[in-house]
Amino acid sequence: MSFPEIVVQRRVRLLTENRRSILFICTANSIRSQIAEAIVNAKSDQLIAYSAGIRPVGFVDGRVVDVMAEIGISMDSHESKGLDEFKDKQVDISITMCGTAYAQCPYWLYDSSLSGHWGFKDVSRKGKSAFRHLRDQIQVHIQKFLVEYSPELTDEEVKALLRKHML
Repeated sequence: MSFPEIVVQRRVRLLTENRRSILFICTANSIRSQIAEAIVNAKSDQLIAYSAGIRPVGFVDGRVVDVMAEIGISMDSHESKGLDEFKDKQVDISITMCGTAYAQCPYWLYDSSLSGHWGFKDVSRKGKSAFRHLRDQIQVHIQKFLVEYSPELTDEEVKALLRKHML
């Protein structure tokens, strides 16, 4: 699909569904991107969130399940996925959540979506309190983004918003 076709397809979907898709990407799709996906889907009716990993491990970290349950968000339907699942799907916005994802994200995704980077620290070897802190950091960042986001924003305005909220 050519770039102009992608832009037209994105506009048609925005007019009919009035929301964009957003894909959060981290290394394993077990912690950071899973938290972001769950929070956006719980807090926004203007975006539909997904997540994927550069090298998915095949499971959502149990500590993520626990700390998300503490704020009333179930992770029961979540699973660790790779980027290949999204190769033939229209992704409007892609956000890398760590340096590895930023460095290794495939070009086809950057070419077909509005992209940003939110670099959150790896807590995979830490305790549950670090997971709570990460959850809270991601939640605050998403809330700030959602306050300014609107489906009516042009692609250029979304790019500017992503730059503004880059970490």
